[in-house]
Amino acid sequence: MASSTSSSRGSIGPAACFNAKSEAEKIRAAIKDSNRKALIDIVTGCTNAQRQKVKDEYKAVYGKNLTDELSSELKGDFKMLVLALFDRPDVLDAKELMAAMKGLGTDESTLIEILCTRSSQEIARIKAAYQQEFNQSLEEDVISDTSGNFKEFSYLYSRPLATLLQL
Repeated sequence: MASSTSSSRGSIGPAACFNAKSEAEKIRAAIKDSNRKALIDIVTGCTNAQRQKVKDEYKAVYGKNLTDELSSELKGDFKMLVLALFDRPDVLDAKELMAAMKGLGTDESTLIEILCTRSSQEIARIKAAYQQEFNQSLEEDVISDTSGNFKEFSYLYSRPLATLLQL
């Protein structure tokens, strides 16, 4: 599933001389020292694929889940941002779609942004991630959550938003 960690959407290129073990050690030190700047530099200095390797290496070296460690040490918006950076792109999109449909109302702009700008392959990975994360069908959730003008608009063009999910 390595292909789900690469994406043309990111603007960060691979870190030169990247060493996952070294980065895991730096993150461990930054967590222990509560050094937010060091954590930011480490996390934003490599691609998502490299962050996935750091997560794996952290688990191998320390026997602990890196995102659990970060979750227990960080707070607020900074915590949410750092944890999101450690999600694979398909998992992050799945979480954003769930959040867009959760509760009263629907954040239609999020649905449109994600479902209309991803390739067929990316949507397939998002659907699988959504099923894995929430044990629910993304397609069924989109169909049941959209209504009114939004649903009517999508039908005017003979392509309801949910059809984007039908691969």
